[in-house]
Amino acid sequence: MRPETSLERAIREYEKDPEFVLEGILWDINDQIARAMKNQGISRAELARRLDTSRSYVTKLLRGTTNVTLQSLARVAVALGSEISVSLSAAQQPTMVQIRTATGRPRLDMLHFPPTSSGSSENPSDRRVYASPPAA
Repeated sequence: MRPETSLERAIREYEKDPEFVLEGILWDINDQIARAMKNQGISRAELARRLDTSRSYVTKLLRGTTNVTLQSLARVAVALGSEISVSLSAAQQPTMVQIRTATGRPRLDMLHFPPTSSGSSENPSDRRVYASPPAA
């Protein structure tokens, strides 16, 4: 078994922090809202109209700079004709991936997290990835 890298150790510690977990949830929610808007051809202005709110609120919502309550998430879901699904599941274990240069030298170490059950599996790039320069 290979030794744990500093990136893996840091991520393991961060995963114990509720603020870190919240950021991941907000990232996922924002991504799903943006995808639904894109798939339906809905602009920020149109979503704001449907929510009876300002376009700046929608911008903050999509940037993740505003705290999303379940009530506001329900309003967004209705406005987008979507359903909300919330579940608790066992934590996913990351996989270490190393990107190499054309000459085979390590260029970047990455922790790759599989998509969550709520995440889309349509696009293989739809996964959380944390990267750092490779260990010397």
